[in-house]
Amino acid sequence: MIFMDVVQLYEILKKYLAKDYLVWLSVEEARQWGLNMIYYTLAVEPILNFGVIAFEYYAALEQVIPIATLLGIPSKESITMDKLRSIKNYCEVFVAGTADETMLLIPIDEENIRQVIEVCIPKVVEIVSGQTIEPIIDGYYLDLLVY
Repeated sequence: MIFMDVVQLYEILKKYLAKDYLVWLSVEEARQWGLNMIYYTLAVEPILNFGVIAFEYYAALEQVIPIATLLGIPSKESITMDKLRSIKNYCEVFVAGTADETMLLIPIDEENIRQVIEVCIPKVVEIVSGQTIEPIIDGYYLDLLVY
């Protein structure tokens, strides 16, 4: 469990932000509402169902812990073992699924956030759909994780 300063988080994510204030607004809102999970949404639709990057926020320390990226692959895109093997060549990935979609969970830490955004997410999209994207963080939502 490695803590990151909010300024450090901003410096890492600023290249990918649709709006410069998203990190500051999300942290301030989480503090005000007493919430401790920040999910930054990725503009990956309509290729993928959704994409989020999750962080746990500690208001008392003004720090975050990177957790994972979660990508929702639509059921119309078949995920074969060959595709999973190809994805595995670019990033560590865990797979879960429902009838409607396959979800890929990619663990992140302060060392690999840029690699996941710049390499893993575009490669997943390319392998799954044959399309290319440049991931952009276009929003966020907050939640409360109770231990």
